[in-house]
Amino acid sequence: MAVALNDLFYYICVNFGLQREGMGCLRQDIQATALLAGGLLVLGLGRVMLGVQFSTWDRLMAAAQ
Repeated sequence: MAVALNDLFYYICVNFGLQREGMGCLRQDIQATALLAGGLLVLGLGRVMLGVQFSTWDRLMAAAQ
């Protein structure tokens, strides 16, 4: 998380400059992020439907009970 947040200030500055020059790419970034999140959701649901266990998650849930 810290690695991703490290570039946040630079990302905001670059996008501000691009937007000022009429070349904003924020919409494309949001669409790509949504596509990535949707793909991860589909893969995760597929694993659940096929019965493939999430070993770390399963161990944490078993330990909590």
